[in-house]
Amino acid sequence: MVSNVIRAVMHGSGVGEEFAFGWYAQCDSALTTEAQLSDIADAWDDNMNTSTTPSCYAQMLAQLSNDQKLDTLSLYYYSTLPGSASFLHHKTISKSGTVAVYQPLQQALVVTTETDRSGSSYRGRFYLPATGIVPTNGHLLSATALGQVATGGLQTIVNFMDALRASPAGDGSRAVVYSPTKGLVTPITSMSIDNKFDVQRRRAMSQVGTRTTYPGPNG
Repeated sequence: MVSNVIRAVMHGSGVGEEFAFGWYAQCDSALTTEAQLSDIADAWDDNMNTSTTPSCYAQMLAQLSNDQKLDTLSLYYYSTLPGSASFLHHKTISKSGTVAVYQPLQQALVVTTETDRSGSSYRGRFYLPATGIVPTNGHLLSATALGQVATGGLQTIVNFMDALRASPAGDGSRAVVYSPTKGLVTPITSMSIDNKFDVQRRRAMSQVGTRTTYPGPNG
């Protein structure tokens, strides 16, 4: 059992679908009210607008088709895990993708969060949407696009942690991998992104397509 944990999640939607990605952090000190989570979400949002040039939001939206958008920043505080959230807060951001590129809704990039311990219980992962990124030769992510994703995706966690450490949660708060199997958290020491695209099939489960029938080969 672990205490004082926040689950941070970014939610998005578009074309009848929803997507989300997130990670965990352990607070240095306990939080006691939703208002504290609200303040952290506001600071996180501010950091996303100001921490990099172009902004972290701009980088994220440049990998998202313009028929999709980022909807909310959500924070869930757990006084103990496993267990239900003690309180939560959702901040509406409603920011649309900025590119007229329409890759499959399932197209995503895997971010692996790593610790100083080996084994699947000590690694985490989440899937960044990548519907606005065109693969380069070899059907891979280009070096330029990889840099954009690193600024937009990985810096998102840094922005959140900066907001968390400046809050009553304390400057000793740390991003972690949470293992429900072992009931423990392990500090994240590095993050990596593969330049090979991955697929999140559930991100297209509600997409409506049409089936067209043609004459068979025998006339």
